[in-house]
Amino acid sequence: MSVASVNSTATRLLKSSLVPERDRQQVHHVRLILKIVASIVIVESLIMLMLPILHRSGTGGAGRNAWSLPVLDAALLVALATPIIYFWAVRPFLARQEKALHKVSDIFETLDMMPLSVTLIDPDTLRFRYMNRTALARLKWSEGDYRSRKVTDALAGIDEAAYRKFLAPLHSGETVQVVGERTDLRGNPIRVWYHVVTPRAGETTIVAVAQNIAEQKAAEEDARLLSQSLDLIQDEVYLFWPDSYEFIYLNHSAAARAAGDGREWRGHRISEFISESQFETLRKRCQALIRGPERCLSYEMVDRNHRALEIYLHLVEPSGAKPRFLAIYRDITERKVADRAKAQFVSTVSHELRTPLTSIKGALGLIEAGAGGNLPGRAAQLVKMAHKNSDRLILLINDLLDMDKLESGQISIERSPVDLAAIVREAIEANQGYAARHDVTIEATRLEDGLIALGDRHRLRQVLDNLISNAAKFSFSGQEIELCAAGDHDRIVISVRDHGTGIPPEAHETIFDRFTQVDSSDQRQKGGTGLGLSISKSIVELHDGKIHFVSEPGKGTTFFVELPRHATQSHAGSHARAAQSANDPA
Repeated sequence: MSVASVNSTATRLLKSSLVPERDRQQVHHVRLILKIVASIVIVESLIMLMLPILHRSGTGGAGRNAWSLPVLDAALLVALATPIIYFWAVRPFLARQEKALHKVSDIFETLDMMPLSVTLIDPDTLRFRYMNRTALARLKWSEGDYRSRKVTDALAGIDEAAYRKFLAPLHSGETVQVVGERTDLRGNPIRVWYHVVTPRAGETTIVAVAQNIAEQKAAEEDARLLSQSLDLIQDEVYLFWPDSYEFIYLNHSAAARAAGDGREWRGHRISEFISESQFETLRKRCQALIRGPERCLSYEMVDRNHRALEIYLHLVEPSGAKPRFLAIYRDITERKVADRAKAQFVSTVSHELRTPLTSIKGALGLIEAGAGGNLPGRAAQLVKMAHKNSDRLILLINDLLDMDKLESGQISIERSPVDLAAIVREAIEANQGYAARHDVTIEATRLEDGLIALGDRHRLRQVLDNLISNAAKFSFSGQEIELCAAGDHDRIVISVRDHGTGIPPEAHETIFDRFTQVDSSDQRQKGGTGLGLSISKSIVELHDGKIHFVSEPGKGTTFFVELPRHATQSHAGSHARAAQSANDPA
C-alpha cells in the first residue's frame, strides 16, 4: 500500500457522481490526512537541511546553543514521532480506506465491462448520477455529457410527467421493479428494468438496466411469421429432442392431433402418442441419422387410425445450440387410394388392349407379307405404317404392365447363374437392325470371360435392350455405340456408351422417373414411352445392383450397370488364379 495509490484512487472517485455525499466527505478526510502527513515530512526535511547552515552562521558557541539546541530537539522529536504516528494511527486508517476505495473502483470496472446499459438516476431530479461505458456508447455521449442531463433526454417520445407516472409504483412501494420497452434517441428498441435502491446511510437511487432488443425483436417477428406459416399447412410438424424425444414444438395440425388424444403435448414425449412398434421404428431411424453421415431421410407408415403417412425426418444442428429433430408427417391416404385406382385402371386397360392389339398386329403382318394379295403402293405403305405403330403400342403396353408389376411387387425374378458377357453379345446382335435404322453401329469394345452373376437372364437382357435402344435413338448419325463388360473380385460392371446429344444437367435428377424423357426438339420423332430407364433401374435394384450414368451435352452419355458377382464363381476364380500362380515357374 502506498500513499500515492490511495491519493490517486480518492481523486478519481471524487470526480465521479457515483459516490454519495456522505462517502465523498470520508474521501476528503483521507486526502486531508495525507496532506498533513506529507507536510510534516516536508517540514522535518527542511529543518534537518537548515540546521548546518544556521550553525555555521552563528557568532558564538553560547549564542548558538541558546536557540539551536531546542530546534534540534524539536526536530529530533518530530523525526521520532512521525513514524510512530504514521504506523500506529495513519497507516491502518489509510489501509482501510484504500480497501474500501478499491471496492468502489472494482464496481466501476465491472459495470463498464457489462454488455448492458447501467445508469443511476436521482429520483427527485431524474438526472443521471452515473452511466457505464455501454450506455455512453449506445447514446454516443461523452462522460461529461450525462452529468447535466435527465433520463428523459435519453429516450424518445416521453416527457417528464409521463415518466414520473411510469415510475410511480416504485416510489409508492407497490412493486420493487418496473419494466418498460422504449426507443432511445438513436432509434434502438430497448427494454429497461427499473429498481429503487436505498443503501445503508446512503441516498435513494433508481437503478436502470437497459438492453438493446433490436435483434430479439427481429427474431421474435421471424419466429411469429414462421409459426403462422407452419400453422396454415396441413402437414404435421414436430420438433423434439434427440435424447429424450420430448416435444419442443408442434404446429397447429400436429397439436390438433395431440389434442384429439385428450392430452397436452407440452412436457410430453413422442412415444406417448404413437404405438410401441411405431416409436421403435422412429427411434432406429433417428439413431441412424445421429450416426451419420446422412442427416435426413423419409419413410412411410400406417398409424393407429389407419392413415397412410409419409414421414420426413431431419437432424437439425444449429450453430451454438443443441441438436434437435424435425419430423414432418404428411397424410398420403388419398394419394395411396388414387395410386391404387390408377394402377388398377392401367393394369385393366393394358390387359384388355393386349389381346386385340396382338390380333391386329398379326393381321397387319399377314397383309404386309401378301397373304391377301398384292397391295397398291399407297395401301402397302399405310399397312406398313400401321404394323410399325402396332409394335410401338405393344411395347407401351408391355412397359405399363411391367411397371405395374414392379410397383406391386408382383414381377417375377428367376435367379440363376448367368454369363453376362454372353447376354451382352446377344443384345448386340438382336439390336443391330434397330441401330441400323438410326444409322449407328454397335460394337463390344471389351468383354471379359467368366463374368457370372446370379440373376434373371430375361430381365437383364431387357435392361440392356432399353439402354441400347436409348443410345441408338440419341446418337448422332454415323456414330458407334460401345459396350463393355468387366469385373473385379466382387462386382461386374457393364457400360453402354453413345456419342450423341447427351443429357442436360437439369434432367439428371429425374432421368429415372416414370414417363420421363430428355427434353429435346425431336422427342416425338425419337419415340419411346418414357418408362424404359425407370423399369431398368427397378430391375437392376431387384438384382441388388445399381445403375448410374455420366453425360456431357453434345458429346454423349455412358450408362453403367453394376451387379454383384456370383459368390461361388468369385471364389472359384480366386482359387484358379492362386493355383495358376503356384504352378508358374519362378
